[in-house]
Amino acid sequence: MTARRSTVGWRGVNLIELFSTSVRWAEQFPLRLGQGIQEGDVAALAELGLTFARIPLSYLWFGVGPYARTLDPSRLALVDRVVELGRRYGIHVSLNLHRAPGYCINSRSHFDTPEPGDLFADPDCQELFRGFWVELARRYAHIPPEELSFDLLNEPPETDDAVFATVFGRTAEAVWRVSPERTVVLEGWDAGLRPPPREWAPHPRVVSSVHLYKPFALTHHRAPWVAPSDVEPDWPLRTDLAAAVRDGYVPLPDETEARWDEAALERILQPWFDVVDAGGAVHVGEMGAYSAAPVAVRAAWLGAAFRVLEAHGVGWALWNLRGPFGLADTEPGADAADGPRFDRELVAVVAEAVGRG
Repeated sequence: MTARRSTVGWRGVNLIELFSTSVRWAEQFPLRLGQGIQEGDVAALAELGLTFARIPLSYLWFGVGPYARTLDPSRLALVDRVVELGRRYGIHVSLNLHRAPGYCINSRSHFDTPEPGDLFADPDCQELFRGFWVELARRYAHIPPEELSFDLLNEPPETDDAVFATVFGRTAEAVWRVSPERTVVLEGWDAGLRPPPREWAPHPRVVSSVHLYKPFALTHHRAPWVAPSDVEPDWPLRTDLAAAVRDGYVPLPDETEARWDEAALERILQPWFDVVDAGGAVHVGEMGAYSAAPVAVRAAWLGAAFRVLEAHGVGWALWNLRGPFGLADTEPGADAADGPRFDRELVAVVAEAVGRG
């Protein structure tokens, strides 16, 4: 029997101050753009019993010259700080490129900026991408893998195995030549929904990452960047079957209406649990529900998701600590300069999940 590799020790949040250089995102999240990750937020994770922080980065913070395509190592002081804070408070830090040369999932969003080039077709972009990670591998080679991992790219599009190997496989191998024990996180294809190729998933230094925002009608209810809805979500949630299938729902035999519940989450995540059963490690790098849904509904959904993941040895990270997908300052317009105002119902769900309830 294949030994299971658990990531339940990685329970936490994304700290998103560096995920974009666009000030438009500050309209939606209580961000302190350009100030880097705040010590108070890292300390709050430790106080909550959390152990993991994914740090999505835009390469634009660290580049100079045309299109910021030349890495300036002196600008990595912002990253140095979060790595040091993680070590100080016992939080595993997972660095992630949310915007890479030639690709960003948000590049067509009216909240963000277009990204020139194509990481998946342009060798120059691929060389820049590998160079960024090799620079980080050298810079943090002294940091133990228990304290730091590299999540290569946020929500890549679907590609074929050959392109995946060129972009991600070669980058991982370049990292390992410099930092042989470094854990590399490979996110699922198709915006983080489908597991990476089977040849990579079982690798002992690879963690496969899925993003969990299902059902979308609940997790993005009335989010400003999606189509508006006047139907209040509930949990469990019943929806039109055809629409649910388009959202990844796996129907039961003879089912005429979708019922999103704990069992439905289990079914849609089964391809990822198959990776775990085959000896791979899986982690949920993003999850959460937008604060326009009633807090009782968000808490019920979150608790159900945590129970399903725990049963399969899968850890998780909410999209943010402070903001509408997180645990504090969940109402739009929260002031980033204020101390975090935690939502007690959501914190109680997290406390139960980490054994403090």
